Amino acid sequence: MATTNRASMSLKLLVDTKSHKVLFAEAEASKEVVDFLFSFLSLHVATVTRLLSTDGMVGCLGNLYESAETLSVDSYLPLNLKDTLLKPKTTISAANILQLPLPTNNDSSNIKAGYVKGGVIYMIMDNLEVKPMTTESNVAVLQKFNVKGIDGLQVKEVDLGMQEGLKLVKASLESNTALTNVFLGKKQHKLFNFGPLETLSFWGFILVCGLGFLFYYSPY
Repeated sequence: MATTNRASMSLKLLVDTKSHKVLFAEAEASKEVVDFLFSFLSLHVATVTRLLSTDGMVGCLGNLYESAETLSVDSYLPLNLKDTLLKPKTTISAANILQLPLPTNNDSSNIKAGYVKGGVIYMIMDNLEVKPMTTESNVAVLQKFNVKGIDGLQVKEVDLGMQEGLKLVKASLESNTALTNVFLGKKQHKLFNFGPLETLSFWGFILVCGLGFLFYYSPY
């Protein structure tokens, strides 16, 4: 798939650093982002499978797509049904980010304007639930995740482009924490907890180890 003329939009994530979780996201181009996310619902199964590649699919859809792809054209009915099956047209919103073929039928005029109204700031939850952003909704999110203060919160700005869009499509099929999975990744769990020693400098750590060595081998 071509990767030229990469389009992207900016997202601001509110991250709870203590739990390593995205609480919600908002966007300056809020309507465009929500239109794009809603366009996931219009993607054909074949389009999703092709975008993620058969290796990236969970379950058997990858095998089904590969079978249809490798089957000889002579096995299909005429009218170019193989291309219609494997490369169906998608909506304007998804095509802008994922660089997919644009629809050419009369229905395209109905979706050029997108799905939701402009002039509204939307909040996008980690599980891709979308709702208008209000003071009440912000407070409700903080209460839902038991956030007591702002010291553990961080605003992180990220780009939503083709690669991130593909990852979101995949994450939305596999998890309820799509934003966290795509933009934060998995939290690195420590094999050992060294407690206060973690705050020491390298030479401080060496000094503590040396004192421990002397204490252990002291004859007294």
